[in-house]
Formats: sequence, C-alpha cells, structure tokens
Amino acid sequence: MRTHRTEKWIFNAVSKSEALSFNVFPNPSNDVLQTSGILEFHQVELLNTNGQFVRQLEYGKINPTIDVKDLMPGIYVLRVVNSIDKGVELKKVLIQ
Repeated sequence: MRTHRTEKWIFNAVSKSEALSFNVFPNPSNDVLQTSGILEFHQVELLNTNGQFVRQLEYGKINPTIDVKDLMPGIYVLRVVNSIDKGVELKKVLIQ
C-alpha cells in the first residue's frame, strides 16, 4: 500500500524567531514598501500566492525598501528568514 504526503503552505504555522519581528508599510501599497525591524542577517523575499519568488532583496540591508510599482495588483507575501536561527516570519501585503 502506498501513502501520499501532502504539504500545504499555511501562513499561521510559521517558525518564529524570538529576535524576528518586522513591519511593512504602507499596506496596501502601489509604489514602494517600507520595512522596519529587518536586520543585516535577515533574508527578505517577496512571493506571490503561488509561492513563486517575485523579489529577492540583497542580503545584508537593514530595513530595505521594496519597489512594487511594476507588480500586478494582488496579494503577496513578504517572507523574512533569520539566517542565524532559521526563524521565519510571513506578512501578507496587498499591492493595488
């Protein structure tokens, strides 16, 4: 008998580092997203709802800005990974 394992991306089931807590604003946005609480050892990625990378920011930037002018309107996910303890936090972002 064969069993199948299914994985789903669940936004509430995230490994959260104690040192990882960031903000993104304005949300919704149609121009540039500002961030706060992002440190030089955090990896920052913007993904669409299919989990595809839309932007991967340069590693080592503190509180980077993210240009979203050329993105299609919709819901995106900002994913921040602490490269030290691998904690992850996700925030939903609306692009207008």
